[in-house]
Amino acid sequence: MKHLRLLLLGGLLASVSLSAQPLTWTQRTTGVAAGLQYTAAAYGNGKYAVVAYGNGATSGTFQSQVATSADGVAWSVVNLPTAPVVRGLVYGGGLWVAPAERNGSDSGNTQNILTSPDGTTWTARTTGAGTLWKVAHTVTASGANLYVAGGLASNSPAGSNLAHSADAITWTRTNVGGADARINHLAAGGGVVLAATQTGGQVHRSTDGATWSVVPIPQTISINFVLGLVYAGGEFILAVQADGGAARLYTSPDGTVWTARGRASPATPATVTLSGLGASGAASAGARVMVAGNSTNFTTFESTPYVHHTVGDLNTWTTQQFGGGDFANHNFAYFANGLWLVGNNKTQLFTASDTPGGSSGGGGSATPAPTISAQPAGQSIGLGGSVTFSVTAAGTGLTYQWLFNNNAIAGATSASYTIAAVTAANAGAYAVRIANAGGTVTSNAAALTVSAAAAPVAFLGNLSVRARAGSGSETLIVGVTIGGAPSGSKSVLIRGVGPTLAAFGVTGTLADPVLTVLQGTTTVAANDDWGTETGVAATSAAVGAFALAAGSRDAAINGSGIPVGGYTVQLTGKAGATGNALVELYDTAAPAAITAATARFTNLSARTFGGTGADTLIVGFNVSGTGSRRLLVRAVGPGLVPFGVTGTMADPKLELYSGQTKVGENDNWEAATAATQQSVGAFALPANSRDAVLVSTLQPGSYTVQVTGGTTGVTLVEVYELP
Repeated sequence: MKHLRLLLLGGLLASVSLSAQPLTWTQRTTGVAAGLQYTAAAYGNGKYAVVAYGNGATSGTFQSQVATSADGVAWSVVNLPTAPVVRGLVYGGGLWVAPAERNGSDSGNTQNILTSPDGTTWTARTTGAGTLWKVAHTVTASGANLYVAGGLASNSPAGSNLAHSADAITWTRTNVGGADARINHLAAGGGVVLAATQTGGQVHRSTDGATWSVVPIPQTISINFVLGLVYAGGEFILAVQADGGAARLYTSPDGTVWTARGRASPATPATVTLSGLGASGAASAGARVMVAGNSTNFTTFESTPYVHHTVGDLNTWTTQQFGGGDFANHNFAYFANGLWLVGNNKTQLFTASDTPGGSSGGGGSATPAPTISAQPAGQSIGLGGSVTFSVTAAGTGLTYQWLFNNNAIAGATSASYTIAAVTAANAGAYAVRIANAGGTVTSNAAALTVSAAAAPVAFLGNLSVRARAGSGSETLIVGVTIGGAPSGSKSVLIRGVGPTLAAFGVTGTLADPVLTVLQGTTTVAANDDWGTETGVAATSAAVGAFALAAGSRDAAINGSGIPVGGYTVQLTGKAGATGNALVELYDTAAPAAITAATARFTNLSARTFGGTGADTLIVGFNVSGTGSRRLLVRAVGPGLVPFGVTGTMADPKLELYSGQTKVGENDNWEAATAATQQSVGAFALPANSRDAVLVSTLQPGSYTVQVTGGTTGVTLVEVYELP
């Protein structure tokens, strides 16, 4: 294999500029095997990586390695599979990607791309025949990942010197620049890819990796070679060696219209190899631009490679020499996250801290690039369910863009992305692209698996109790348990209605009810006047509840994300007032979304004063959803005495109605129901007590429980969901 040396005669070298003071370089030990040459560097997801290759232990083979580091100081190294010659590296779309050149006995190997999610574990991918040298990544206008790799086109299929992919796994070959043209340089950014060929020094442009056009470079003399191509700070920077050995730099925001930025003047040594071009940001804005190479002065056999850099003035360059060895050559100059990396063919890697001299972007920045500490997790969900993907990232000025199968999701620009009702079309891969002034990182892809929807079930959708309410012992108390799932939450609407009942002919209403929701002894929500609670009117209409009078002193709580658990709702009268009031609890979920594994009301209860005639205790509830629901209904009076409750109804009788039709009744509970009561955690009733218990299977609809007994007293009405 021959290594082409590009000569830059008398170019890119001049007197030292005060605006480009020499950088302080430190040689790093990476663990890469001695004798390998460093060929490329990249940065992504908070990590630097460099690749190197060299002669292997077996004749005609090569050894290739990659070293990674979080800070450029401490490195770890692994061998690359298939031992190719690796000359390029890029990070994008959550993957590290390295092209492979096949050589010797391995020249027929079609596995020309290596990919890794972490820089440590690598997989060889097949692109078809044809060896590859360089690789680049960008995100297209539609938000999709675009990877392009380029190299030689000397083997079948003839002329296939480029390969492109949307996922770095499946690749398509194409050709630009002639049947035997080699792609010497690749750069990508802003949805554009530029590829430079050795033959003819042409630059080709594409936005999809499949269709290419030749880019004209505006100069009056012919181009011999493209010496370097990089995307940094939102623009492309191009170095061209022209007739006579002079060199020019050009910049372009999109690779179509180019502006000449600098022309080198003669210097010593007169003959220089240019092997790498890097920039810390936009050259047009005064960021540092650096070229790496070596003297090829065969008179002195200069053995110390060079870097030449400029800040602001692209005609005035600072020269530094470091590293050594016969015919040592710096192969690249790369900048990211405030650090320059320069590697050479003598297994020497150097770093230098830097602050860009102008605006920054894809080539690096003084602002640290984003890092991801918690990747999005794959999930499985049934049709109609809700799912949320989230990411945890560190950095300043972060922006987010979620991707579905590598395509940008409109409006998905926060650290989390929620699909409220999953459909079959939502199955696929979700990732997030995070960016700031220091760079861009794309998370690992998280798979969403969508299974057939769980069958909807019948459930307790509503409970209401109308009774006399006040304060102290006359506090109207309603209990609710959200269960059906080991964890999760749901949205509920709770209303305490007093004044609005007058519109329905109810007299003696509670003038100013106050609602309080407690979990144990802790208050978790409260409301005095419903007009201060957001969304009550809209939610009331959605669940079919009657409208509350505008400006009334009725109370309401519109709660979202209420966790699974038990709660107590208390309704009191303000300033000790008493009167007739109505407490209502609504499950606001769509009935089709409630399944056997969904959080829902599993127990509703009300403890209040019951009497006779107009004071008959009436509790209403609603069965919603699909199918039927088996319920346990209890009216407890004497059974409250062991808990210290006084003034209980002595002999409650329970009657269950659907409209005007009685569908069940019980006066005194039967021992045969004891096991059923125990199965749902209901407290045990005293043997032979006169409490009432009913087990009934009900279809969706509205039901009322009426409790009578010929006497007055405190009574607890409970409705439990049964299996």
